[in-house]
Amino acid sequence: MKTLLSLLTLLSLFSSCSKSSSKHKMSPPLRSTPESSTGTIIPDAQREHKTVITYLAPLSTLNQHVVAMVTGALTLYKEDDLFIGDIRVNGASPNILHSQSIHVGRCPNQSYDINADGFIDAAEAAIPLGPQILPLDGDLNAQLAEYGTYPVSDKYGNYTYSEVASYQKLLKDLQSPDERASDDVTKLRIDEELDFVDKVVVIRGVSDDTALPVTVASIGGLSKFQTFPIACGTLKTVKSTPGTYEDDPTSDVVMTGSSGGETIGGSGGADDGAIRPGQVSGGGGEAETGGDYGEDEESTLL
Repeated sequence: MKTLLSLLTLLSLFSSCSKSSSKHKMSPPLRSTPESSTGTIIPDAQREHKTVITYLAPLSTLNQHVVAMVTGALTLYKEDDLFIGDIRVNGASPNILHSQSIHVGRCPNQSYDINADGFIDAAEAAIPLGPQILPLDGDLNAQLAEYGTYPVSDKYGNYTYSEVASYQKLLKDLQSPDERASDDVTKLRIDEELDFVDKVVVIRGVSDDTALPVTVASIGGLSKFQTFPIACGTLKTVKSTPGTYEDDPTSDVVMTGSSGGETIGGSGGADDGAIRPGQVSGGGGEAETGGDYGEDEESTLL
C-alpha cells in the first residue's frame, strides 16, 4: 500500500512538473490539442484487500549501431480497477516523437534481418512482434481513443510517459468487436481476460537525418524513420513496484483519474527505467509533452 501511495504521488509530481499542457500529432504541421486531468480522492481505508499485479519489461536496444544504447523500462500497475502505464526511456533519438505499443508476440533479433542489410526495420520486426494489443498512447482506457498520440523525447533523447486509466474500461474495449480487422491491432475474445505476461513492448523512432539505406522498409503509411524500432522488452510479473519508498505519515489519500496524456522530458528515471524514490523527471532539457502521427483512418496502424 505504501508502494502504491508513493507511486501515485510520484506520478502526480510528474504531471505538475510538465513544461507544457499540450499534445501534438506527428502529421505535418504539428497540431496542439488541449489536455484535461481529473482525479478522485480514495480514502486509505477503502484500499484494503485489493488485488495488485505489477508487470515490468526492461528495455533492450534494437539496431544498436544506429541508436547506440537505449535503456529504460515499461511498468504496468493494476490494483482492481486502477491501471497505470509508466515508461522511462534514456538514450533514444532526441527531440522526436517515439511511438510505443504492447504486442502479443516476441522481440525481434538479428535473425529477422531478412534482407541482410544490417538493419531490423519495421516490416521485419512486425513478423515476431505480431499484432499490437495496446498502443501506449494518450488514453489507456481504450485501444484507439487517442491512437497516434505519443511522447516526444528531450534534447538528450530521454522521456517519461505516465497514464492512469480504468482497467474495466480497457478490458471492455478490448473484448468489443474488432471493427478494423485488417489493421495490426488485435482484440480479445469476449470472455478472454487480459494477461500481460510475455507480451512485449516496442519503442520506435529515429531522427529523419539518420543514415538509413533504401532497403529499410516502413509500415502503416509512415516514414521509415518514424517506424524504425529502437528498443524492445518482455513483460513479466514482479512482486512489487521497483524501488523502495520512505514512510510518509502525511499520505492518507491518493489521487487517481486520467492523467491527460502528460509526459515529461528529461532523464528522470534510473537507467533501467524502474521507478525510484525521490526522482522527478527533468534531465536538463525541455521537451514537447507528446505528439502523434495524425488521423489517417485508412492507414495500417502501428
